[in-house]
Amino acid sequence: MPEGRRLPPFSTALALAFTSLALACSAGSASSDKTTTTGGQAGAATTGGAAGTTGGTGTAGTNTAGANTAGDTSVGGSGTAGASGSGAGGTGQAGAGQAGQPSAAGAPNGCNWTGPNGETFFDDFEDGELTCPEWLASDATMASLWTITTDGTSKVLTAASSSNNSVIFAAGDYAWSDQTIEAQVKFVSSVGQAIIFARVLDDSNYYNLTLDDSNLTLRGKVKLPGGSGTSLSTGSTNKLKDSALGITVTAGTWYTLKLSIAGKTATAWLNGTQVISIPDITASAYVDDPSLYVPNGGIGLGADGEQVEFDNVTVTIP
Repeated sequence: MPEGRRLPPFSTALALAFTSLALACSAGSASSDKTTTTGGQAGAATTGGAAGTTGGTGTAGTNTAGANTAGDTSVGGSGTAGASGSGAGGTGQAGAGQAGQPSAAGAPNGCNWTGPNGETFFDDFEDGELTCPEWLASDATMASLWTITTDGTSKVLTAASSSNNSVIFAAGDYAWSDQTIEAQVKFVSSVGQAIIFARVLDDSNYYNLTLDDSNLTLRGKVKLPGGSGTSLSTGSTNKLKDSALGITVTAGTWYTLKLSIAGKTATAWLNGTQVISIPDITASAYVDDPSLYVPNGGIGLGADGEQVEFDNVTVTIP
């Protein structure tokens, strides 16, 4: 795809999916322990003969908190009335039960996308499906170019050779801010471009890391706030930084790409070696306008020109 090409509008399905994922992740489960508190103690009765003394006021009901397992609020019972003298004992004050606190939400739709080492997001595609976690193409007409295939004894996600870098295969939660995405990539027969995306809001707002035959390139694309078009950093190429690797990337070899965006700092690694570091991705050395900045978004994968396999995609949130 020529540099600077305008991307098609992000699919409605993907936008809605990101919204539903964020809503599900922000909602807490309700809590329920309907404990009733003990009533107030009775006022003391007066002795017979002389005029009865007014019974004492019943002791207030105990304020027992509701347990943190459901959302109902429990209320203490009324205190027991004092026994009769000449005057009745007062009614004990009702104890007010405390509402249980919401429990933490899991991933949407009951899907557990937590990694084996506590990562926020993990997918090794061994389940053979793309619904848990859910992956969606930014252009629904090209979704069929992404399939799960087998490489040796493992299942992998494969982008067809007809894929192009205008399509983001996205997942995760658009509310994620600071994040690190890592994925293993392999060119099947010839080297093209393998891409990982961070802070994906839509196909006009994201950062990505691209591996080709000899370079690692960090790019950013940001739609001007309130603008009608898209302004690309450093002219039409949307490159933030391009780094020659000093090696030749070959087909049939697995490479590990890693991209971290923390605040306005971006760092990229290849096979565990740091290759790119930008202290401020809004600095004039990298962008035409310091307002060009994506503060949050999900993650994604991409490919261009050749068939690419992806495996073990992880996201960690500090």
